[in-house]
Amino acid sequence: MSLINHRDKPRFGGVSSLISSLTKKKCALGIDIGTRFIKVVQISCSGKGTQVDYYGSISTPPELATNSFQEEMLAAELEKILGEISSKKCPINITLGGNRIITRHIRMPQMPAKELEKSIKWEVEKYLPMPVDELVLDYVNLGTLSSDGQKQQHILVAAIYRETVKKYYQAFSLAKLQISSVDLSAFALWRVFVGINKDFPKDVSAILDIGYSNSQLIVVNDRKISFTRLLPVGARTILDSLARNLHLEHATQALETGDGWSAELEREVAVSKDASLAQQQFWASGISDFCREVRRSLEFYQNQEKVQVTGIVITGGSANLAGIDALLAAELNLPVRVGSVDITIKDRPDQTIAPSYAVALGLALREVVD
Repeated sequence: MSLINHRDKPRFGGVSSLISSLTKKKCALGIDIGTRFIKVVQISCSGKGTQVDYYGSISTPPELATNSFQEEMLAAELEKILGEISSKKCPINITLGGNRIITRHIRMPQMPAKELEKSIKWEVEKYLPMPVDELVLDYVNLGTLSSDGQKQQHILVAAIYRETVKKYYQAFSLAKLQISSVDLSAFALWRVFVGINKDFPKDVSAILDIGYSNSQLIVVNDRKISFTRLLPVGARTILDSLARNLHLEHATQALETGDGWSAELEREVAVSKDASLAQQQFWASGISDFCREVRRSLEFYQNQEKVQVTGIVITGGSANLAGIDALLAAELNLPVRVGSVDITIKDRPDQTIAPSYAVALGLALREVVD
């Protein structure tokens, strides 16, 4: 899926494959433009395999968190973070944080691909609160579903305001960069934890990327994406509960600065957990607010598909918090583990890339994963 492609400019859809069918590239760049941070991962490919050549991040200026941002400001931030690396010849795949990219799951009758392409534009008007003419649309066919004995096509539609696409395209042009594609974070996560991991189980599993304000949930069935949803909860939900209930100085500070889980916060939470049963219960109440949204989405999917999710892989910056996997597992009554990525980092063979870079890495992998 690509909402913008430098080869054919913004357009309405066309059948897109889940994984890019482009010829493998020698290098690729993934840029995750979030509401709190801009994260970059550059990878390269050779006969020895794929490796991470560079990864880094900078804080997103508050002005860039709105749709009325100045293109020159984003261009300056891009030049700042990309100044240390040679990125001119690498395809650049990006995604946009928050709710800038809208997704909807729809079901369509069985029909030829060309007819499907024409029909989706009219069908999707029922599911979007804004005029379709103002949007750039694309879609991917996730497979066949059975409903009341009839087979239907499961379509994931993505939409973004045309003016927003133009602003990002112009900002990158000002930085002398060219966007290859605007992709979905859900697909990026799939590439990282499933696409390059031949051992990922065929069971129904969830992947949860815990962001600051939102979290991306995807469900994978038989190694294929079956469900996606952007949840309106994230690390801020947990931090807010900690700051409110435990009166933690570092939780309040992290909430104000957007730094997320710091070493100081982790130590303070750990002390609080050991100090008294009451504080442990307060901690659990903070997790409960977050888990309520996760549980609702999982139950919705399970009720629709008549299947059971068998486990959850967590990633994102908050996945680094010691013990969060066990806390989520207890609250959701499911096995939960922190996702790990088996990819080499240049000049640091003993290190692994941090969970917070999973989306940016997956964007770069769009060019090289079969």
